[in-house]
Amino acid sequence: AETVRDLLNKLVFKKDIFRESDLTYDDLVEKPLNYSDHEKYRDVMVTARIDGSNILRIGIEIQNYRDNSMPVRMMIYDATNYGNQVKEQYQRMSDLPSNGTLIPIIGIVLKLGDSKWKCPDKISCFFKTGYPEIVRQKINDYSITIVDSEDYEDEELLNMESNLGIILLADKYSSDSARLKELTEDVRFSRELSDV
Repeated sequence: AETVRDLLNKLVFKKDIFRESDLTYDDLVEKPLNYSDHEKYRDVMVTARIDGSNILRIGIEIQNYRDNSMPVRMMIYDATNYGNQVKEQYQRMSDLPSNGTLIPIIGIVLKLGDSKWKCPDKISCFFKTGYPEIVRQKINDYSITIVDSEDYEDEELLNMESNLGIILLADKYSSDSARLKELTEDVRFSRELSDV
C-alpha cells in the first residue's frame, strides 16, 4: 500500500490525501475484456478511504508498450466494475436508485519505458473532427490519468517515500547510462536501490 499511497499522493494528486491504512488491495476479479486473441484484466485495483468515510476504487494499469486503445480499455474496465457493483447489490439494472450507491473509480495508467507517452489520453482523440461545437459539448469524452516518469523532475522522484520513485527514475533513464551512473552516486538513489 506504501507504493500506491506514494503514487497517489506524490504524483497524481500532489497532496497528501491518503494514509497507508486508507488503502486496501482488492482481490476483486472483474470480468475480463475479450478482444483480439487474449483476455485483459486490470493490473491493480485498490479500495481507498478518503476523509474517513468516503470510499473509492482506484484501478491502475501498468503499461510498458504503446497501446493507442488505452482510453477505450480503461473506460471498459470502469464500466465493467460499475456493472458488477450493480449486479452485487440489485437484481436488475433498473433497480439502481439515484442516490449514491456506486463506488466511484479513478483509472490511472502507470507508464513504464524510456519514451514519452504519445498515445491518446481521451476518447475524443479517436473521433472525426468537424462536429459543430453545440454537438461536441454533448459528447462524453472519457479521459485517463497517465503517470509518466518523463513528466516529473528527478528531485520529485528521488524524494518519494517508497521505492516507486527510484524505479521510475531508473526507468526514465534506462537509455542514458551516463545519467544512470550519476544517479547511482546520489545517496538517496543508492540507498533506495538496495531495497528494491
